[in-house]
Amino acid sequence: MAALAELNELKGAKAQLEAIRFANPAFYIELMMLFQMTGRMNIKNGYVCQMIMDVEIDDRYMGNLHNKHAIDQAVWRIRTGYPVEYIQFRSFLRGNKMIGYNNIVSMLLGDTPQAIKGNGRANV
Repeated sequence: MAALAELNELKGAKAQLEAIRFANPAFYIELMMLFQMTGRMNIKNGYVCQMIMDVEIDDRYMGNLHNKHAIDQAVWRIRTGYPVEYIQFRSFLRGNKMIGYNNIVSMLLGDTPQAIKGNGRANV
């Protein structure tokens, strides 16, 4: 079921993502590369987000995992290479999971809240 986030919720999450990007651009680029790889491998965003949040992964995200090892390694590299930022991003995900993992990832990769709500164009 897709998350139905309000525009203001999306704008708040986008502002938090921009703060993360501003604080450590290299970490943000690593996150972008991780989620781009996830998309190319047809692995659901929820799988990676729940892995980062360190919670039991919901069965609905366990679909196409034949490339799981590459994703696990990428998450581990980010986790060990940027431990403080990783914990901050984990907190961000936990605080914003109700707006939807796909929405979060779309904004992380450049979409605007307005584009997600269908009221504007993406900045990709």
